[in-house]
This record gives sequence, structure tokens and C-alpha cells, in this order.
Amino acid sequence: MAYNQKTVHINDDDEIARLLEKVEKVDGHAVGLEKGGVTSCLSREDDAVSGTYDPAAVRDAVQAASGTLTPEEGEELKTYIYRARREGSRPANRP
Repeated sequence: MAYNQKTVHINDDDEIARLLEKVEKVDGHAVGLEKGGVTSCLSREDDAVSGTYDPAAVRDAVQAASGTLTPEEGEELKTYIYRARREGSRPANRP
């Protein structure tokens, strides 16, 4: 799957440039920008998911994690997920 984005070019003296400097100072976490109750995520491109997806590595990780939950814990997790789906897991102020 290709990742497409629109690039907006900014000048070094723009207000947004100062916000981008803050992104560099946050320990590997994206920065949320909130306007009118809507939050957007701002992160550095080198922190984003890259095209270096390795299916074999993912399979190995899943295999290594298998068996970490007991069957009972798995059933509890599924029950929680289905309940959250029924009740709605989004915040009340979000459609």
C-alpha cells in the first residue's frame, strides 16, 4: 500500500516552523494540534511508518508473542473488545 501525502512548504520564520522545532524536542512522540475540538497529529517524517515493512519479521514477532496470554486472558480480551464495540469506544464529544 502506498502512502500519499500533501506537502505544505513553510518558511523558516513562520509560526509553524517554531511548532516543528517543538516536534524535534519531543522524545519520539507525535505532537497533537487541537483546533475547534479536532486534533491533528504532527510528526517528523523520519518517525513515520516507512516503506521498510518486512513481512518475515512481522511473522517472527507474532510467533514469538504467541502463547503470552492464557486462553482465559484471551477470552477476557475478546469480551472487552466486543463490549467496547457495542457501547462505542470513541469519546463522547467525537462523532
